[in-house]
Amino acid sequence: MKPGDRNWFVMGEMPYSTLPIRPTKIETVGDALDICVIENFLTRKQCEVLASVIKEEAVRSTVSVSGKPEHHIDMDYRSSSTCNVSGVSTGRMVDSKILAYMGIHPTFSESLEGQHYKEGQEFKSHTDTYDPGTDEFEEHAEVSGQRTWTFMVYLNEPVQGGETHFPEVRWIRDGETRSNPMEISPVTGRAVAWNNLHPNGNVNNSAIHRGCPVIRGEKTIVTKWFRTKRFVGPEKKEEDNVRGSV
Repeated sequence: MKPGDRNWFVMGEMPYSTLPIRPTKIETVGDALDICVIENFLTRKQCEVLASVIKEEAVRSTVSVSGKPEHHIDMDYRSSSTCNVSGVSTGRMVDSKILAYMGIHPTFSESLEGQHYKEGQEFKSHTDTYDPGTDEFEEHAEVSGQRTWTFMVYLNEPVQGGETHFPEVRWIRDGETRSNPMEISPVTGRAVAWNNLHPNGNVNNSAIHRGCPVIRGEKTIVTKWFRTKRFVGPEKKEEDNVRGSV
C-alpha cells in the first residue's frame, strides 16, 4: 500500500519517509507497540519559537469522557494547558514536516496541538483512541474513524519529571528485557511516534500511556494524531482563529 491510502496506516506498518532523519525503533516484548524515537526532529530554535507560542495561547486542557460535556475539564486527570498551533507559521512548518515524515495525506490527520505542563501538572494513564460502542466513539470517531498513529515532539526538557510512561510495554535493550515499564524522557527536539491500532484495526491496549508529573521546571510538546478516515472536526475549522504569527 502507498501513503495516502486510507487503510495503509491501519496495517501496523511504521511509515518511514525519505527525509534524511533516521528513527531508532524500540524493540518491545512481543512487538506490543510499534514505536520509534527520532532525535533532533526539530532544531532547538524551532522548539523555542513554537514553545513560546504555546505558553502564550494555551488554555486548560479538556478530556473526552462518555456522558460528560464535550469540553470537560478534569484537573485531577489532565492538568495541562492546550492550544491549536496549526494557524501560526512555525506550527504550519512543523505540521508539514510531520506529514512528510509519516507519508500520510493531510486529510487523514488532525490539526497540530500544543500542550504545556507546569510543575506538578500531568496527564494520567490514557489511550489516544475512543472506545467502540460508546457515546464518546460516536461523537469523536464515527465519522473520522479511530486514531491510528500518534506523533509527538518534545519542545523542551524539564529539570525533573515529565516522562512519557507506557505501563503495559516492556522493552528490550542490548538483548535483555528490561523489568521496568518503558519510559521516554523529554529531550528538546526529540520526536516519538507509535501505533494506536493493531494490524486488524482493533485498539492496541499496549498504547496506554501517561504524561508523568513535571517535578521541576516545565514541559511543552506538540502532538499530531492520524485517523483511519478523512478527518472532519472542529479543530480544522478553528485553525484560522489562532492568534499570532511567528
